[in-house]
Amino acid sequence: MRTIETWLAAKIIALDLNRVLDKVLRLPYSYEREVIMHKLTSARDMLLDLSKKADTDGR
Repeated sequence: MRTIETWLAAKIIALDLNRVLDKVLRLPYSYEREVIMHKLTSARDMLLDLSKKADTDGR
């Protein structure tokens, strides 16, 4: 059961990060925006990797 919970939580958080990334893209271009984009994208990718791992462990 814990695997399903991990998978679901990672998916939900990744979707929320995608919404935030969409909003950040609307900001004017700046170095700070690029740093935020990089960090959020990295976090989203790590969560998606976690959800994939949980998916394969659950099978």
